[in-house]
Amino acid sequence: MEPTGDIQGDGKGGAFFVAKPDYTIMLGRQTINGGDDQTAYIVDGLGVSLYDFTNDEANVSNCSGGCAEAWPPFNTEDMILPSILSANDFDSFQREDELGYQVTFKGNPLYYFNNDNKTRGNVLGEGGANGQFFVVKPSL
Repeated sequence: MEPTGDIQGDGKGGAFFVAKPDYTIMLGRQTINGGDDQTAYIVDGLGVSLYDFTNDEANVSNCSGGCAEAWPPFNTEDMILPSILSANDFDSFQREDELGYQVTFKGNPLYYFNNDNKTRGNVLGEGGANGQFFVVKPSL
């Protein structure tokens, strides 16, 4: 039996993590696009899917206007992550429009998809906008 407060099992086998109620970014894991294997992907603290846009540049969003209405930028004040994700992979930048800051993963801006209706587990944006938006799959 481990002593009280011991968290040495955190991250074991890429499957066991200390549960914290205040994560702002987590991992979802499910089958996407009818595939056979489950995929791990980045979600917000409520389990809502986050996407990247293939037309973006490092720390620059090329999704504005109607695009940003359908794909709103993800932003959070604090980065509270499970131990399997590295804080060094996350950052934010000031967008050139009035939408403020946007969080990035490895330089790629992160977005929600409006049609996911902020519902945990929805991945309706996968491959959306002519195959230009995808859930973010970190190397674990």
